Amino acid sequence: QKRYKTYDIPIRKAIYHCLIQQVPVETAVGVIENVIKEMTGTTINFLPDKTTVSQMAYELGVLSDIQTGDILTSTDNITVAWDATSIDGSHINEVHICVPGSLYVLELNQLPGGTTEDYYTHNN
Repeated sequence: QKRYKTYDIPIRKAIYHCLIQQVPVETAVGVIENVIKEMTGTTINFLPDKTTVSQMAYELGVLSDIQTGDILTSTDNITVAWDATSIDGSHINEVHICVPGSLYVLELNQLPGGTTEDYYTHNN
């Protein structure tokens, strides 16, 4: 028997913040539990499990797709760009769009190599 739980806005925002900051799905709830306990001395017993956090991560992707679609269909002046760079030995690819006054990152990936062949394979 499944128990369907709902989570209020502050918990969802805390989970979303962790995910946006690249905290892994498996550890996001533990991070929130520890921060709350350290900051307030209290514990929260009603936090989502990692399956629910994974679903919330999926929701963020859907919201991002909707935002991107809205931007692409409501703006006449759009620049789509792809960029790659190395940071501390890691090779990073980024796809972003620019509209007057705003820049939106659509995708950010770390690549294993860094050669022309790696970039070509990733993007084709």
